[in-house]
Amino acid sequence: MRTTVHRTDPWKVNQRAAPKPRVLLIDDEAAIARILKRLLRDYEVVHVSSAVEALTLLSREEFPVIFCDLALPGGLDGIELHGIVERELAPLQDRFIFLTGGSASNRARDFFERVHNLCIDKPFTADEIRAAVDEAAGLYATTRADAG
Repeated sequence: MRTTVHRTDPWKVNQRAAPKPRVLLIDDEAAIARILKRLLRDYEVVHVSSAVEALTLLSREEFPVIFCDLALPGGLDGIELHGIVERELAPLQDRFIFLTGGSASNRARDFFERVHNLCIDKPFTADEIRAAVDEAAGLYATTRADAG
């Protein structure tokens, strides 16, 4: 009787076992969501279209990187969402990367003078998005390692 031993390639096992880093995308534009999901295919991108949906997820789930449009429907914009996060979920506030259509109001300018989050103007390039998310994910990993 002959026995066949099947060996599993350890590289494939490790690739399957490692979860993709998570990115929360808060933007009501479906086209932007499709573009970012394509650009960030090495990440698990979770998309919501309102600040209310985002708050629900942020209170329950872990996201090392959070892309947030400044202009959002439903009564809360990106600035107001960030304010709530500052008060109620403070450790998450530095994970925000803001997206904007470029026409910054006085309110938005004042906001960006106060916070140190990255802001990317639409239209953006693939390199801008990838560099921003790689930097944010790296900072998250460093912070987690220091805490543990």
